[in-house]
Amino acid sequence: HVFISFSGFIMPRIQCLSSEDISRCTSPQAQATRRIRMLAMIRGRLAPYLQDGVGNPHLIWWDQTRVAMWASHAFLAGDKEDVQMGNDILRYAQEQMLPDMTPNPFMTSTAASLLVERDAQLDEDTRAFLDDLLARLAPMGMTRDFQFHGYNDNMPVMFSWGMLYAGERFGHEDLLQVAHANLYQCRDLLRRRGAVSEYGMGYATHRIVGFAQIAEHCADREIQQLARDIEARIWAEIAGHWHPELGEIAGASLRGTFAVNYEPLSVFEVVFGSAIHRPWEPQESFFNNEDQIRMFGLDPKKYLFTQPLALASEFCSATFHVPDAVAELFYSKTKPFEFKATAENGYFNEGVFCKKQTITGNGGQYRGVKLTDELVVIPDHPEHGGQMHNMTTWHGKYFALGSSSTNMFPTSYAMRCNYMRTPKPASRDDIGMFTMRYNINNKVPGGKFINDCPQSPDHPNETGNYCRLYRDMGRHFCMQHQGTVVCLATPEYREYWDVKQMRLDLCFWQLHGKVNHWEIAGNNSCVDINENAVYIRIRPLIGRHLQRDQAIKIQAINEWLVVSLYNYDGPSKIMTSREMARLGNGFVLEVRDAKDYLSFKHFQQEMDQARVLDQFYSARREVHYARPDMRLSAHYCPYRHTLIHASLNGLDLPRPKLSFSNGLQDSLPFMNADPAVGFEDWDWIQTQQQREVETYNPQE
Repeated sequence: HVFISFSGFIMPRIQCLSSEDISRCTSPQAQATRRIRMLAMIRGRLAPYLQDGVGNPHLIWWDQTRVAMWASHAFLAGDKEDVQMGNDILRYAQEQMLPDMTPNPFMTSTAASLLVERDAQLDEDTRAFLDDLLARLAPMGMTRDFQFHGYNDNMPVMFSWGMLYAGERFGHEDLLQVAHANLYQCRDLLRRRGAVSEYGMGYATHRIVGFAQIAEHCADREIQQLARDIEARIWAEIAGHWHPELGEIAGASLRGTFAVNYEPLSVFEVVFGSAIHRPWEPQESFFNNEDQIRMFGLDPKKYLFTQPLALASEFCSATFHVPDAVAELFYSKTKPFEFKATAENGYFNEGVFCKKQTITGNGGQYRGVKLTDELVVIPDHPEHGGQMHNMTTWHGKYFALGSSSTNMFPTSYAMRCNYMRTPKPASRDDIGMFTMRYNINNKVPGGKFINDCPQSPDHPNETGNYCRLYRDMGRHFCMQHQGTVVCLATPEYREYWDVKQMRLDLCFWQLHGKVNHWEIAGNNSCVDINENAVYIRIRPLIGRHLQRDQAIKIQAINEWLVVSLYNYDGPSKIMTSREMARLGNGFVLEVRDAKDYLSFKHFQQEMDQARVLDQFYSARREVHYARPDMRLSAHYCPYRHTLIHASLNGLDLPRPKLSFSNGLQDSLPFMNADPAVGFEDWDWIQTQQQREVETYNPQE
């Protein structure tokens, strides 16, 4: 191997790692070495701002208590002066704590990690603070809210780790019983499904840390092995979405943000080293915080947003356990490569929630939110019901295309494509990404804008942009076969909306707003895109427009190039939920490696052979899309977002529990588990039933 030094790390110029090399790269010893380097780098970034004290106003702690606690890891791992600073940061966190303690899995998990990893470096008072915090917070994880119930499943993992360590440290058997029950419940989930709830990446990084800590520190050998097995399955899920050549996590994601890769990159740095880095993904990219600082309206040259650095410190508190066969997928995949999994998501209703109070600290800095007993109800808000769903990620040489059969959260990516614009990218400019959002009343992607999106004429609600893209205002059903995705979209209908514009947006991220390199060709109302290394076709489906048959618009908005498929654009119009649901929208997406075709024209000619049928009748929508070698079909009810069937070539669309092109699933835990009949496992089931009623969100 030929190696070069870059920013204090070792980076391979040529990637040719053997199985033995990979095993050494991911070993606990190698992780420990890289962890020392990363924590030193974090201290170096934070230290200049701490010279005037932990409360320096130019140091934006965001949620001050948990973020400060995360950051203390880095200093407690340093020399004598650093350790003193780490203890000072913990004292600052103690001062900033809210007087009313509410359930907080983040601080629970962090308190446990600090006590188990940094006990020798803690002063007597900071150790007492963490002991008291853990003793008060851990029992809050014993309520029914914090089970593996279908979404936000970083929370039961973090509480499980905190309860388990608190139970062992303080001798509380009830905490141990519930923590063990949670892990058995997660095992039950992974016996029947391929992924741990939600879909795509979501909060996989937070889940990984909690399970890794249990696998490393639990005194119960059976629970320790169970946590290690669960951790192996989650690493396998992440590996299925990771595209080694892109150096990115691709595919569907429940908590969609453009920076969805940055948080896991700090974990990957520790576990896999720099061999998975790419020149366009700088090694410190997960510390990039200029965008967040600007969102606060501050100057990034003067201020430092600590959250990315603090999160990396927290992730550096654990030793991770990745099976060699799983780790290999992070370094290379034989293309094409397909990953499939089933998962579950829980009931979710954004129309009913507890009102929150924003809490600020000195200088108006955001510190977090507090739930109140006041209930907020948005009239006639459609609910996202609990259901099983399927996810697919297809890896070409220069792209990864992924989708989920449903969407649940308004910031989710039910479909996402990551790709190279050139076979030899030189910078971030050469990497592309696009996803979709349903857009009601002309919301604006990117930047700090206010989106006027009324819930109804009597309930206006102005909402700022979220996660660089606006909140999705539609429902999506996707079915995918290799590089082909059929997406059926429906506006998120509510009674008597005041509507001025309705459209489905495909949003292409364009770094620095550069769009001049695109070659776009329209053909029979399709949009064909030549990105040099990748060819893309967007074929609109029925798209019932209230004024004309077809309406497609392409426009550059801030850092996005937006391809919009319109349902309505006109004078203010009051529409009922039934009228909105009947407005079918959607598209067929085809993505291919350019190297597989003689030319862009050749690609277009092949796509031109396709046929589509899309019709609405009897409150149902029937869609068929066919090429000479394939037919995808679906029968769908938009009023309830329910599916009658989805098929490939006339047969049910394959829904494997967990599947990798290389057969990795056969070697993973719980894939061939024996059935637990009768009263087997009844103890953990009964334990979950006996827990207190939910308290995190007391009014649904």
